[in-house]
Amino acid sequence: MTWALVVLSLTVSSGAAQNPQPPAAAQPAQSLQELRLEGASIFTQDDVLWLLKLREGAPLPAPPDEIAKSLQERYQRDGYSEARVTAAYEDGRLTLTVDEGRIDAIEILGVTPEQAARFLERLQIKPGDIYNKRAVGHAAGRLTAESEGAFEIGQPRASQPGSPEGEKTPDEIILERRGGRNVLVIPLLEKTHRFNTSLGSGREDIYTSVDGFGPAIGLGATIFDHSRFNHTYVNGYVSYKFSRDDPSYSAGFERPIFGGPRLFLGAEVHDITASDDLWRLSPEEASLVALGFKNSFRDYYRRRGQQIFGVFRMGANNELSAMARWDRHEPLENATDFSIFRDDATFRPNPQIQDQHVNALVFGYTFDTRPLTAAGRDATYVRHLKDSLFGTSPVQSPGLRLEWTSEVAGHGMGGDAEFDRHILNARGYLPLGPRTLLSGRGLFGFSNGTLPIERRFALGGIGSVRGYSFKEWSGTGMTLMNVEYLVNLTGPVLHDNDGLSVYGFYDAGRVGSSFEKPGSSSPWLQGVGFGVGLGSLRIDFGYRTEAIPRSLQVLVRFSPTF
Repeated sequence: MTWALVVLSLTVSSGAAQNPQPPAAAQPAQSLQELRLEGASIFTQDDVLWLLKLREGAPLPAPPDEIAKSLQERYQRDGYSEARVTAAYEDGRLTLTVDEGRIDAIEILGVTPEQAARFLERLQIKPGDIYNKRAVGHAAGRLTAESEGAFEIGQPRASQPGSPEGEKTPDEIILERRGGRNVLVIPLLEKTHRFNTSLGSGREDIYTSVDGFGPAIGLGATIFDHSRFNHTYVNGYVSYKFSRDDPSYSAGFERPIFGGPRLFLGAEVHDITASDDLWRLSPEEASLVALGFKNSFRDYYRRRGQQIFGVFRMGANNELSAMARWDRHEPLENATDFSIFRDDATFRPNPQIQDQHVNALVFGYTFDTRPLTAAGRDATYVRHLKDSLFGTSPVQSPGLRLEWTSEVAGHGMGGDAEFDRHILNARGYLPLGPRTLLSGRGLFGFSNGTLPIERRFALGGIGSVRGYSFKEWSGTGMTLMNVEYLVNLTGPVLHDNDGLSVYGFYDAGRVGSSFEKPGSSSPWLQGVGFGVGLGSLRIDFGYRTEAIPRSLQVLVRFSPTF
């Protein structure tokens, strides 16, 4: 009997196991009857409903905390990295409370109180603004850019003013929460100097017919001024001309004064191989064509002397300059006959100028719609030296550049030469669409007195009127006009080495004074053609307008004509 009861008990237990209890009823989904948004100014309530796919009267798509996290991630995606969002749900009402990271105070570390006050004025971020990492980063970038290298974002040294004693300072921009206040901390690291070395002078061709191989070692140093950013720039180089067994050198400096419009003062001594043809092609192009093919597209002379200069910088786009030069110009003969190709060819004879002292005052004005380079830069120093009185050659980017130079030799300066020469160079680059660029140049020159050979104007060939031979015509004045229409085949036109491009051009010029009367015997030179560009490489196919196609001239360039 006992055995039977045990079997019955096991049977009943087994039957119970095979009939599990029904599952508990599922929790009803949370529905959104009302959305409340507190503390938000970046996004409106409608924005949040749309961004998070919320709809009043419908179930919530996710738990409240996940919805708050999604909104916080949206803030962070838009640069508001310090925004915090919390959620509360009760009786169908979802409340999202946002702390957007509003800035209560700003601290700039590593500078004096006076500098901090000046920086705060220019920062364009103020207490009450909402912290946005991108906006603050851009504002701080503008601030360090205005220092022209004197400051960068980084942990200040303990010796810098404005560095908290005994406290670890941050090495990046942070929004620090201090007792319920949000403090924007911008640490600035002082830079005392900047050095740069170069293999090459940047002012002389590394290979020429008159020097042969002329390697150079250059050094530039910027000594930073942390109060007014009037940085001192020192530059020098030495070179050796192997074919004529002569060294050359240059050493100089410049420093701006005043805190508003700046006055640059500088001086330089030199013994260099100079040319009045720097505007026609770049030093790299001149050296390569001489070394590779025994072609010379410059007339050279030796220039020894010293100069002092002052440049008045009025804002970021224009400057006036005055310079006094005491130079000796000496003739140079061809000193090498080496080239990689064309062994049987010879270099064009270099014109033999008169050995004389040329003391001159040089006045100039530069205007560019694109900002000019700032103090403490090699490009600024070289522009102020005015090695090329025809102006410098910036990239072909949208804008307008105007350069005027007057050289007055003798007339109280002493020396052997007495003349005056005036040059106006106007260039404009106008985008007619995202992929097209219309470029134009007007280059005008006139003179009085007896011009030395090295100061005469000349037209023809590379850099001037394509289709003609190099310097086919020369005289005491010049008018040159160039027009180019470029189409970029690979993307928007940004500067002169953008992708694959095609272009057409027209050149016209004449020598003789720009103010000659009609009927002058000086002929107009006219060239027309087209070209293909790939990056900085350009191939020009130019013709004389009166001799197409037999006058074809092919030029391979690594820079634009103007």
